[in-house]
This record gives sequence, C-alpha cells and structure tokens, in this order.
Amino acid sequence: MTKPVLSYQIRTAPTPVQITKDATISLVVSNPTSDYVSLSKIEFQLPGSGTAATDLSNNQVNIPTASRGGGWTITQSGSIFTITPNNSAAGTVKPNRIGGDGLVFTFGPIPINQQPGTAMVTVAEDTGDGPSSKLDFNISKWPVEFNLSNFKATHSSVPKGKPAVLSWNLSGNATLTLEYNGLNVSNPSNPYTSQDLSLMTVFTLTAKSSINGNPVEVSLQTIVEIEEPSLVSVGDQFDIVYGPGQCFVLVHHAIR
Repeated sequence: MTKPVLSYQIRTAPTPVQITKDATISLVVSNPTSDYVSLSKIEFQLPGSGTAATDLSNNQVNIPTASRGGGWTITQSGSIFTITPNNSAAGTVKPNRIGGDGLVFTFGPIPINQQPGTAMVTVAEDTGDGPSSKLDFNISKWPVEFNLSNFKATHSSVPKGKPAVLSWNLSGNATLTLEYNGLNVSNPSNPYTSQDLSLMTVFTLTAKSSINGNPVEVSLQTIVEIEEPSLVSVGDQFDIVYGPGQCFVLVHHAIR
C-alpha cells in the first residue's frame, strides 16, 4: 500500500473528550503539494461500538456529518464513513484542488461511553489506484471532572530575544509536560516563562494520566510570533544632506 498523498489532522470538541458527554470529531485535510490531487474517496473509521476503554461510543447509529464548503458526500456503514467528491463520476477519478485552509469534515455529536481510556480512529484515502495505508489517531476519553483548556501566551508576539509567558487552566489529576524548541519541561509552573526566543515558536502542553489502568493523553498547542525590531520609528524623520564629494549624511529629526 502507498502512503497517503494528503495530510490529515484530528480535532475534537470539546478537547479533551469527556466520558458520558457528546463530542464532535473534525477531520482536517490539507494538500502539502502544489499539485492537483486525484481523489476518489476518503475512509474515516471509528472503533467498533461498545462500552470498553478502547471503544468510543456504544451508540454510533446515524451519526450526523457535514463538510465545510460542500462538494462532498459522506455515507455511513456501521463504523465506517466514506467521503466521496461529487465531481467523480462512476469509474472516473477527477483531480481536486485541495489547499488553503483545506477540507474539514465533521462527525457528531457522538455520545461518548462511560469508560475512560483511549480509542483509535483511522483514515485512509484512495486516489484511484486502491486504498492507501491507514493513519491511526488516538482519542482519549477523560473523566468529566478533568479539564485542560485556555492554553495561551500573555502576548501572541514578543520582541526578539525576549521570553514568552504562558498559562492554562487545569482541573483534575495529570502529569504535565511542556515542549518547545527541542526542550521538554516536566511539571511546568503556571504561569510559565520560557527561555528567550529568536524564532516563531510552537508550544505543546501535554497531560498524561492512567485511569483504572487505562492510559489517557491530550495535547494543546499555541504559537508565539517574534517581533522584528523596526529600523525607523514612527514619528521620526530623516533628511538626506549632501556633503563634500556628494557623499550624504542622514540627519535625524524627532517629531514631537
């Protein structure tokens, strides 16, 4: 089997998923190439229906679906959802431009079962030559009393060579790690002051726990941009004054 041509991400609402509550899963599809991609279908599969820690839901009948922007049909057969482009006639695969914000397909609300743990969903695509290898994504189901949210930086951008200050909301028991720029910080303080930054930085906050012997894990991310220093300040004026030999000198006038 070939590897998928397109890139896939899984997002959930809420994050993390909580037992006994409804959740919606979004499949985000993007095209990492600059070419058109011939795509006959995408298969998105939930684990089988059941009450175990590795199951997601014990009621997966007629789950609502939607696609952002239209142009796609989603059909359900048991735990498998088949996504097909409307411009592909029977026996014909037509190229599709997939780029920008990509495609977003939503599944849910899905009633989550009562057992904390981790369920796996899979994705495979078919570009007309048969199905690709499957991509696996883990979705952890946490107790209702657990919450990890509002992970953000005090400022979305900082001057070059300055640190970022990050904070988050946490309730319930879990071990936290914070990763950025190759660093792995265990049990970070809240708020947390990073090392000085010189490049745009992605911060990943991960919570891990084991509930009734079943591992659960969830990650949140936030990005901090870097402000490049301005060469000329707003409100400043420079005049070019020519000197001997036609060389010139910048004469600065601060506007008050």
